[in-house]
Amino acid sequence: MTFLCKNAEYSTTRRLLATEPFNRVPGDAAVKGGLRFLGFEKAGTAGKPLFSVIMAVFNSSAVLEHAIRSVIYQDYDNVELIIIDGGSTDGSVELIRKYDECIDYWVSEPDDGIYYALNKGIEAAKGDWLYFLGSDDVMLNCLHQLACRFVDPNGVYYGDVYYPARHKLFGGEFSAYRVMNCQIPHQATFYPKQLFLRYKFDTRYISASDYAFNIVCYNDKDFKYRYLPVLVAVYEDTSGFSTQDLDKRFHEEKNDLLRKYFSRSDYRTYAIRTFIKGFDRYFVRKIFNLFKKKAV
Repeated sequence: MTFLCKNAEYSTTRRLLATEPFNRVPGDAAVKGGLRFLGFEKAGTAGKPLFSVIMAVFNSSAVLEHAIRSVIYQDYDNVELIIIDGGSTDGSVELIRKYDECIDYWVSEPDDGIYYALNKGIEAAKGDWLYFLGSDDVMLNCLHQLACRFVDPNGVYYGDVYYPARHKLFGGEFSAYRVMNCQIPHQATFYPKQLFLRYKFDTRYISASDYAFNIVCYNDKDFKYRYLPVLVAVYEDTSGFSTQDLDKRFHEEKNDLLRKYFSRSDYRTYAIRTFIKGFDRYFVRKIFNLFKKKAV
C-alpha cells in the first residue's frame, strides 16, 4: 500500500484496519486530523508489534518537519505517529497538515503544558510500545533492529542518544544509583502499553515529569528496565525545553521521591556518595582559591 504524503511518497506494508471514520463533535474547537479520521487504524500482531510515537508540539515549525520525517521514514513498517499540538500559531499546524496522511492522529488545541499533552497522547495510543519524541529531536532508523528484541511484554527497553551540541554519546546501562543521579532520556526509552494503565506523567512538574516517572516505574517490581546497545535518537541539547532545568518543584521534591521509591540501602548509598562528592568539590574549590590567592 502507498500513501501519498503531499511532497513525499511513503510506501508501507503496515497493517491498516478499516474502521468507521472519526466524527468530529459539533462545537469542538480543536483542530484534528490523521489516518483515523479517514477510517484507518493500525494494530500490532504477534510477530510485528505496533509502536506508538507520541510527540508534544508547540510553536516548533522550524524543527518539526525533521522530527516527523524521522518517524514516517522508518524501515520498520508498523508505527503510528501521534501529535498533540498545544495550539501553535507559528505554522506548525500547517506543517502537520502537510503530512496528514502519514500521521495517524493529531490534534491542535490549547493545553496546560508538555505533560498534559503527553498524557493525551497516551490515551490516544493504540501501540504495544509507546515512545516519546521531542519535536526538536530526531529518531534514528532503528525500529527494525529493535522490534524483534522486545520479547518481555513488561520490559521497559532503552538504548542510547547522541547530544550534537556536546558531540557526546549518552547511554549505557543504568543502575539504581545512576537513575538516582540522572535521567534515562525519554528519547531512548520504549514503554509497554500496560505500564500506562498504572501510571501517567505527573503534571505538577513542568519539565522533569519524565524523570519522576522513571523513578517510580524503575522501582515497580512488575516491570523490568532492559538496556539494548542501540543508538535511538539525536537529542537536541541546546535549547530544548528539558535542557533549561526549569523544574524547581521537582528539584525540591526529588529527595523525597528517591527516599519513597528506592530501597533504604539504595538511598543510603546515594546519600553517602552524594555527600562525599559534594565535600570533594568543596575541598577542591578551597585549594584552588588558596593557590589563586598566592599566585596573585
